[in-house]
Amino acid sequence: LYEAKPQRAVGFDEIRAAIVPNDLDADLRARLGKVTGQILTYPAGDETARMRIRDGIEGVKFSLKN
Repeated sequence: LYEAKPQRAVGFDEIRAAIVPNDLDADLRARLGKVTGQILTYPAGDETARMRIRDGIEGVKFSLKN
């Protein structure tokens, strides 16, 4: 069991893009698109493709190397 204690909440207005599997429910995808603005899809189960898309978003960093 892990507990996360974020320093601050991140609002939907700060999300650059949503990266979702291509088998995500169409209604959920549409609702998510309304709040995030950009939906990027990858083949469900293909983590390499998901990470490639994630790493290709300009101006966004998901982690920093120590």
